[in-house]
Amino acid sequence: MPGAGRPPSGGIHTSGWVLCQDNGYYHALNGDPWRTVAYRTLPRADEMPPVYHEWLHWLPLYEDKPAHTVRAYGQGVRRVVSYMDVGPGAFGPDSLDQASLTDTVRSMRSDPEVSRSTLNQTLAALKSFFDFCIADRLVGQVPDIARIRKVARLDVPQVDPEYYRPTEIRELYAEASSRDNGL
Repeated sequence: MPGAGRPPSGGIHTSGWVLCQDNGYYHALNGDPWRTVAYRTLPRADEMPPVYHEWLHWLPLYEDKPAHTVRAYGQGVRRVVSYMDVGPGAFGPDSLDQASLTDTVRSMRSDPEVSRSTLNQTLAALKSFFDFCIADRLVGQVPDIARIRKVARLDVPQVDPEYYRPTEIRELYAEASSRDNGL
């Protein structure tokens, strides 16, 4: 049988499991193809409205974004749509106000499958999308992403550094030099 034993296109075999990428997420399939480890499925790009595709086209031209960033940003916006009560075709620049986006981000933040870095990248994508919408005069006002980061506690925590006292530094040097002499 031709192709027998080969992993399916886009799939990776690992110890009885197959990882298949779909919509930017990996699905782990065991021997039973109907049992899938739960991951959030994003709307397909072809289900998204024209403004989404215009923005993706705009990214490399006006924000100088490389192809991998365009792909990641596209997934970020589709990720937000997957958490909204609006279908992908109905999504638009005015689909999210400050309160609804804050609620959506809180839902994403509470989802253990969404890491902090994924959420930060998603917010960066939304900021870019909203910048595009303002530049093209599709909306007059957009949600404040910086405020949402703060409310969702996504700011990078600032840690106060620990300082050594001069006596502690002298003791460290003394200890280090005594060990060096003992060799």
